[in-house]
Amino acid sequence: MTTGGYPDATIKQMRQDLLAWHNKYRYQRGKPSMSLDYELQRGAQAYADYMARTGNYGHSNVLQPSSWHAFENYTDSKGWGGGENVARGATTVAAIMATSGRTWRTSCGHYYNYITKAFRHIGFGISRSSYGVFWCARMGGPTNSYCKTSCPGGCEDHNFYSNDSYKLPYG
Repeated sequence: MTTGGYPDATIKQMRQDLLAWHNKYRYQRGKPSMSLDYELQRGAQAYADYMARTGNYGHSNVLQPSSWHAFENYTDSKGWGGGENVARGATTVAAIMATSGRTWRTSCGHYYNYITKAFRHIGFGISRSSYGVFWCARMGGPTNSYCKTSCPGGCEDHNFYSNDSYKLPYG
């Protein structure tokens, strides 16, 4: 069986490696660990597959609103806020989590999503096609905060939403 153009065993290992990277980094900063959430993972994989199938790249609230609304409905039903990180091009977990270049660790909004203390649940989607490799992480937890300015140069990525007061300024 395959998922996202990868053998199932490979995608499972990639997800475990991503979770380990996230949790190691969170631990080093005094944040609680995250656990994989089946529904977040299912949605993240479906969205990564969509990007790989179409070649469209961007956040789901813009490119595939039905996917974003399903994500919102799930997190809202739990009383959570949620965040979505997407990426294209990196071919390994190490590359997506690198400390240089445009990665989840160097982009303010992406960094905020995976370091936010309240986010305790996460799901990963990875898919490849002739358009390249596409990544999606969806995370959630009990929070009503949103991206503030904690990164050099401010936080222009605003890919975080809250189920209470903040919605994305676009889409």
